[in-house]
Amino acid sequence: MEVKYSAFGRFDVSPIQQTLNFLASLFLFPAANAKLQAGFSLPLTRDISFYDFILQPYKNYLLLGANIHYGLESEN
Repeated sequence: MEVKYSAFGRFDVSPIQQTLNFLASLFLFPAANAKLQAGFSLPLTRDISFYDFILQPYKNYLLLGANIHYGLESEN
């Protein structure tokens, strides 16, 4: 974090940054984790279907992919 302009002159922002990091870890991150752990549904229409799912873990991220087919299914 840095100050681009200040009417008060130069000052150290590291205490403010440390405080914001602490508050984020105390309130923001747990709330976000709880919300994401509960999950959320993706809106789908009848005409969209997914196939060939890919789920691969990597060191710092998780790759999730799929092919999408859009169109009406033939009714035989």
